[in-house]
Amino acid sequence: NSAVTAAKLKNGAVTNAKIKNGTIALSKLAPSAVAALQGAQGPAGVAGPAGPAGAQGEAGPQGAAGPAGPAGAQGEAGPQGAAGAAGVSGLEYISADVNVSSSNQYPKVYCSPGKFAIGGAWAHNTGGTPTPYASYPVAENTGWGLSFASSASSNVRITVICIAAG
Repeated sequence: NSAVTAAKLKNGAVTNAKIKNGTIALSKLAPSAVAALQGAQGPAGVAGPAGPAGAQGEAGPQGAAGPAGPAGAQGEAGPQGAAGAAGVSGLEYISADVNVSSSNQYPKVYCSPGKFAIGGAWAHNTGGTPTPYASYPVAENTGWGLSFASSASSNVRITVICIAAG
C-alpha cells in the first residue's frame, strides 16, 4: 500500500508549509485542530436586502380605559316654553256641625261660590255613633256629602276641602 499513514511518518515530518491548501478536508481534522483553526472575527458584512413583510399578527388584549376628558362648555339656553295651564288657588276648608237622625241621614256641606270640592271628611261630635257608608262630592263638585246607615240621633262635623280652579 502506497498511502501515507501516521505509522509511516516521523513525528513533526509534516508541517503547515508542506501541506497544499485545500488538500485536507475539515472533517478529517480532530475537533481540537478545528478549534485551533479559528481566526479573529472579520468585519461585519454589508446588510442584505429587506425580506418580505410578515403576515398580520393577532389583535392584542383590550387596553385599560383612559382618563375622563374635560367637561364641555355650557350650551346655549333653549327657547321660551309655552305658558302652562292655569293652576289652583283659593284653598279653603268649610266645616259644619250637623245633626244626623232618621230624618237627616244624608247631610251635605257646600263650597263658597266659584270653588270646587276636592275632598271631604267627618268627625263624630256627640250622641250615638253613626255608621257612614258613603263619602262623595255633590252638585257638580260644589260640595261634599255623607250617607249614614244609622238612625240614631248624633251630631257630626262635616268638612269640605275646596279650591278655585283655572
